[in-house]
Amino acid sequence: MRRTVYTADKGGVGKTTTVANVAVRLAELGKRVLVADVDGQGDATYALLGARPPLMTPGKTVPPSMYALMVEQATFNEVVVSAPKYPLIDVLPSNKDLDRAPLLMANEPGGTTVLKHTLDALSNDAYDFVLIDTAKGRDLLLINAIAASDDVVVMVMPGTLEIDAVARTIEHVEAVRTKTLLGADRPQVMGILMTRAEIRADETVETLTVSARRIIEETHPGMLFKTIIPEAVDYRKAISMAMSIFEYESLKHRPATGEAGSRYTVRGRRLAEAYEKFVQEVIDHAR
Repeated sequence: MRRTVYTADKGGVGKTTTVANVAVRLAELGKRVLVADVDGQGDATYALLGARPPLMTPGKTVPPSMYALMVEQATFNEVVVSAPKYPLIDVLPSNKDLDRAPLLMANEPGGTTVLKHTLDALSNDAYDFVLIDTAKGRDLLLINAIAASDDVVVMVMPGTLEIDAVARTIEHVEAVRTKTLLGADRPQVMGILMTRAEIRADETVETLTVSARRIIEETHPGMLFKTIIPEAVDYRKAISMAMSIFEYESLKHRPATGEAGSRYTVRGRRLAEAYEKFVQEVIDHAR
């Protein structure tokens, strides 16, 4: 069971989109996947389940959700939900109740490793991959997510401020490993994934993506994934409709009866194929 957290020091880089699409692609390849949604927006939950868990009501039992799990008012088995459209994907679902959790966890013994202990208790063959989605920021939820992982995928989109955030994220991973986990050998940074990139056939043209790629390769040699995820409007539409990019594109552009056609549009194909290639990199790393 390989546990990977997807994180960035800035928002808007496509963490949820990536987690959801990677999960679906892994499942298409026959892998058993658990998605842990450690983001109060609950968008990964919505993308895979089509709905978020109900919010708490004063005076009533806390509904099963990532919040209930993190404040130890529910067990893993009470919270985990199978994705209706994807039999090989389970989800630890989230909603905005989760934003309250850090205040309750702050003074609790072991408050930084609740998720780690939850996943440690699972059989090692329960899942092939655990994908952890995170919000931006550096609160106890992110510390929990990093501490629970084997690997970290640092996400970045082209831009000077965004590239500066990569070093801060890597430093934070190191701090969790050395201080929270007292010098454990994991988690390690698996790599840096560039997303929302402008990709042109002629890479000699100095675009923001080309310059960002060069800077990352100079400052973090050997850490940039070969795959770069292109910018595309369709990925946001797909998430809002609780679909993977693969499903969204194949439904939107399905050929008429008897008509030959590609599974995707050019932009959709580019995005879907990028995620397919990235997932292969993830699988190769886990071997």
